[in-house]
Amino acid sequence: PGSYDVQLIATDGNGCKDTIVNRLAISPNPRPDFTVPTICVGVPVTFTDVSTSTGGGIANVNWSFGPGQIANGPTATRTFNNFGPANVTIQATDVNGCVNDTTIQIVVNRLPTPFFSNSDECLGNSTLFTDGSSSVNGGIASWSWEFGTGNPADTSNLQNTSFSYTTAGDYSVQLSVIDAIGCENSFSKFIHVGNIPVADFLLGNNPNTCLGTATCFLNNSSSTI
Repeated sequence: PGSYDVQLIATDGNGCKDTIVNRLAISPNPRPDFTVPTICVGVPVTFTDVSTSTGGGIANVNWSFGPGQIANGPTATRTFNNFGPANVTIQATDVNGCVNDTTIQIVVNRLPTPFFSNSDECLGNSTLFTDGSSSVNGGIASWSWEFGTGNPADTSNLQNTSFSYTTAGDYSVQLSVIDAIGCENSFSKFIHVGNIPVADFLLGNNPNTCLGTATCFLNNSSSTI
């Protein structure tokens, strides 16, 4: 890059000459670049242009994520549906019309695998929820539980937690986890909270009995599941 004097000497058939000198400015090519955020499979991600040019600024940016997958502008949003390496190409044009491009290989990360188990669900007792989530991206960093009551306050951020339901019925419990690099996924399942059974029994036809005499016990317990 720089300025150069270009000289042209024209000579006609009679040997007459004329000379002209013009100054030519050679601008450097822009340097295309973009920020590489954490990319999680199936989650929309936005790429931001950070290209530079010493020739007066960037006028236009084009993106390519593969055949037929293009975008234009200082940002581009894309969803990758397969994990693993992928190529992203950015082409920058500066105000002088100089064009340059570069291809950067990015990594699309797997989502964590959320899972939990729980103890028996009986009304009035604390139901225990045990986390069984995993991630290949360095482990789980945070947990968020929703116990399905419809009350926004009925949540927990503990890895393993418990909750006492006050009404029998079916509840959709959801566990959302974020792994060490920021990828997030959720798992939910229905649990049934049953009423506590009512224990009762009858002493046959006679509540009084004698030593050595067989006594008849009749179960009279009840339960509404």
